[in-house]
Amino acid sequence: MASYLIDEFVQALDEEIRASQKDKTTKVFQGRFLREISGLFVYSFNLENFLVTLEDTPAKILIRGIEYGGHILSTHELEVEIGLEHFCGQFIPEAELKTDPSYLLDKLKKKFEECRSGATKVDFHLSEILFSGQQSYPKSNSQAEIHFSLSTEPPNESQKRAIEASFSSQLSVIWGPPGTGKTKTAAMAIEAHLNAGRRVLLVSHSNNAVDEALEDVAEHLKTTSFYQEGKLVRLGKPQEEHLKKLLGKYPLVLLDEIAARLGESLSREKNELESEKFQLEDKLASFEGVFCALQKRDATLSALDELKLSLSESERRSRLSKADLDMLEESQRKKREKLLEAESSGRLKRILKGLDPQKLQHEIDQTTISVDSKMRLVRELDRQLRELRVHIHAKEEESQTDKTNADELLKQLGVSANELESKKNELDQRRNNILARIAEINRQLDEIQKKILSEAQLVATTLTKTFVSKQFPDVPFNVLVIDEASMAPLTHLYWAAGRCRDSVTIIGDFLQLPPICLARDKPMAQKWLGRSIFNILGIDSVEKACNDSRVKLLDIQYRMAPEISVIPNRFFYQNKLKNDPRVSERSRLYDGISELPLVLVETTTMNPWCCQLSTGSRFNLYNALVCATLAKRIIKNIPDVRIGILTPYGAQARLIHKIAKDWELLGRLRISTVHKFQGGEEKIGVNPRN
Repeated sequence: MASYLIDEFVQALDEEIRASQKDKTTKVFQGRFLREISGLFVYSFNLENFLVTLEDTPAKILIRGIEYGGHILSTHELEVEIGLEHFCGQFIPEAELKTDPSYLLDKLKKKFEECRSGATKVDFHLSEILFSGQQSYPKSNSQAEIHFSLSTEPPNESQKRAIEASFSSQLSVIWGPPGTGKTKTAAMAIEAHLNAGRRVLLVSHSNNAVDEALEDVAEHLKTTSFYQEGKLVRLGKPQEEHLKKLLGKYPLVLLDEIAARLGESLSREKNELESEKFQLEDKLASFEGVFCALQKRDATLSALDELKLSLSESERRSRLSKADLDMLEESQRKKREKLLEAESSGRLKRILKGLDPQKLQHEIDQTTISVDSKMRLVRELDRQLRELRVHIHAKEEESQTDKTNADELLKQLGVSANELESKKNELDQRRNNILARIAEINRQLDEIQKKILSEAQLVATTLTKTFVSKQFPDVPFNVLVIDEASMAPLTHLYWAAGRCRDSVTIIGDFLQLPPICLARDKPMAQKWLGRSIFNILGIDSVEKACNDSRVKLLDIQYRMAPEISVIPNRFFYQNKLKNDPRVSERSRLYDGISELPLVLVETTTMNPWCCQLSTGSRFNLYNALVCATLAKRIIKNIPDVRIGILTPYGAQARLIHKIAKDWELLGRLRISTVHKFQGGEEKIGVNPRN
């Protein structure tokens, strides 16, 4: 089975790669340095448009004409977090982000091709069991007694059944409709596996989904030795919002933090070197400032010298021109005297003295022309001289200012101009030595991290990390737990299952959105990249799920008010869900719109026209304004609330985002497409229809 499946996976991935846009360039703005983690400098940028790319995709960013390498860590609304390989300052006003959406697909394709050729050995036995769709059967070590700790809220009966199925079955499916506590159930199931000595791989399609699941696991196990000894490990870079929470409440799930504790002296030395490096870079920046000031001073002096040479040349030309003018005027005076003499003399006298009035008049006229031309030249030279003297005066003042600035900067650095180059070289050498030592410490810490991962009882990561991360453990896991399974690409899931040996627990909801496949007209791509694992298992309707022994439904929802839950329960879940009594007792939010939890705003009578873009996405200006207006009123009445605005179309989300930005509402809103929001939760939701 594995052979023909891998052939089809390679074909499907190749079709999707061809459909993906190559080398996409996106403008990014207002880059802010957040922190350094695992050797990457994490920046948050604002986006021009929503960025459609897989997390962990390598990227290149062009900053002030220089290209740097990095990775896309996460995208959230019109923001993107990027891990750069170099520190580029605290603030980056604008840059160009270049991504190749097909990179990760191509990477997985090559992995499968290596398996097909025999260059790489991967045991896909569990993957074959999962994709065969066969009924689950007890594990060989299922006689182990199930044990998990009870939290302040013990699991309900359906959650208990799901935990027991995950523990005792080779393949189990936890069907978790919205608000039914699937991540809490997953945490207790994972604890049961850990207590039985099993190593668990927890994966999902996105960093956000991984972090939300891991937070529940960490909360449930924070008092156990698994957490205290650093055996629950997050592989990869959490989104900034989740990273802050993990650092604050569960730091010992972060690989860097565990490594820092184990390599305390190395981490302390690295921190000291990093501090010195930043100080050196600030000082080197000051040196660069002095070099720039000295270069400007020298350039000003050079320009001043050129102006003075121009002045000297212009003065010489002016003197010569004035001398020529004097000669012409003297010649003209003498010729006019001769003309007067000729006009007052008789014919014989003119002949004897050679005085020809007509010839003299012609010579006078020619000389007048030469005098006029020379006078214009003299006046132009005088004007140039005046301008040059003004420029020289200004340049002399500029030169003095530049000299003062350069001298002041040299004084602040405590070096002379002659010492500047040698001092800078000393600092450069020290910085290079620091960078070399940091690289060595990072190598040693990396070895520590590899050891941590190889000894971890739980590794939580994205599906892509299972085939792109060099740190991913070589030792197989016992149990694969896949959260938000409906969004997991089948090719990725097959590979991840190949890193495990004993059992798979699928957690999700087949009624939620499937993976995105761009190659819509390619049957093989649609077969393996446009469907979910629920389609493979034949669990694609409520009736089939209820009659499938592998499926355990979590049937009590804790999130929605009854007036809201009745809609999905009736129209999607065939009344299989029950409300926890507490959702009815929950105090109402007085949002200024209605006293009811569910409100329908009918806009049909306003004839709100909808536009469709060439990409197929749509936007509706009237409905976008209605959404923003409702959000503004709710925020006015409930100042501390956060509102989720969900739309099927990216163009509509961008439009609402721009309106919310103009109205200064962004800090209180989470605006997203339904696809990106899947698995998220907010107290109030606004769902526009286009």
